[in-house]
Amino acid sequence: MEFVQGGELFHYVEECRGLDEKETVYIFRQIVAALLYCHRLHIHHRDLKPENILLDRDNAQVKLVDFGMAALQPEGKQLTTACGSPHYAAPEVIRSRPYDGAKADVWSCGVILYVMLTGTTPFNYTSENNIASMYHAIALAEYYMPPELSFAAKDLLRKIFNPRPEKRISMDEIWDHPLLHKYDHEFGYEGELAKKDAWIGPVPKIEQWTVTREEDIDKEIVRNMRTLWHSVPHHVLVQKLLSKQ
Repeated sequence: MEFVQGGELFHYVEECRGLDEKETVYIFRQIVAALLYCHRLHIHHRDLKPENILLDRDNAQVKLVDFGMAALQPEGKQLTTACGSPHYAAPEVIRSRPYDGAKADVWSCGVILYVMLTGTTPFNYTSENNIASMYHAIALAEYYMPPELSFAAKDLLRKIFNPRPEKRISMDEIWDHPLLHKYDHEFGYEGELAKKDAWIGPVPKIEQWTVTREEDIDKEIVRNMRTLWHSVPHHVLVQKLLSKQ
């Protein structure tokens, strides 16, 4: 287990009552890069929130944690389980409809970005703790846009908070958005370091796969895989592990 000095991003933002844009971008870029890596492997977190992001306060480096609700979404398929924290859930998730895990993660990222910039969540309970009213606001993407935010920040938030997932900005498009590169020169992100591949690395490859018998498969590995392939039967996972493809 890895120890991260500094605790949760949630506590840091709460103590600071929101972060300035430059610090927000520095942290948010790392979150987006981590999710791009996960999504490339078809793994979707589904419970993104500042409490599940650990921050090393000495160097402002972050790590995503708590993949307990994460799921693997095969290409061409959709997810069906409604999960995650209500304040950070996408409209399609709270409606309990099949959804694209990547676009649901995008929405949650938008809430995290808003929280870092403002110190509060965009969608909240009423004074009577009426969760239905909050869900209504999420479904319609009704929220307050602070006028003091920069044009780039407002533009990105609007593109993320689109209640129609097919119209919502993608994670790759978030990376390319001007807000994420507004401070590249000041951060020293130039040349190769400014490119997306430098942040998410090469596509992982398995070479010389030699497992040909079920008894050679580590049962603990299969159990861990079942946490991502929630709906795939055990024998199907075994067949895939034994496949040369």
